[in-house]
Amino acid sequence: MGGGLALAYVDRQLVPASLTNWTVSGVSGQVVNMAVPVTGFVLASRRPENRVGWLFLVAGLALGLSGFSNSYALHALVAAPGSLPAGRVFAWLSDWGWVIAVAMLGFLFLMFPTVELRSRRWRPAAWFAGIAFALATLCTLIAASSEWAARSPCLARRARAA
Repeated sequence: MGGGLALAYVDRQLVPASLTNWTVSGVSGQVVNMAVPVTGFVLASRRPENRVGWLFLVAGLALGLSGFSNSYALHALVAAPGSLPAGRVFAWLSDWGWVIAVAMLGFLFLMFPTVELRSRRWRPAAWFAGIAFALATLCTLIAASSEWAARSPCLARRARAA
């Protein structure tokens, strides 16, 4: 997350305002997102058997990877085209990585406060949530793949024109 903020700061004058992450809401959102892995680290280090801490860590990893990927892709494709490798891959990754964090939050609500489903009756809800998040991830993966395959060469030209 820190790397993403650093890249957003470096590119704040080079990226069009409509694409930049260096806004009050973008920076404050990343700072707030840093609480997720910190909470997960504290919980997992003190009680490794507690699954809630591990869910927080996975969600934090997904949020951090998504935020960094977005800033990396903007730098590689818009601010300084060709300066960093795999810009399109990171752009693709930033478009769907957030779904993993949302899925972990959904499972956190299902398992709270006892770290287990409340009863056997909650198993269909957990299966439904798992299938729904898997389908959402698959759909966003497909959409991100088709979007970046079609738009990536045009994105750099449009940003330079703006």
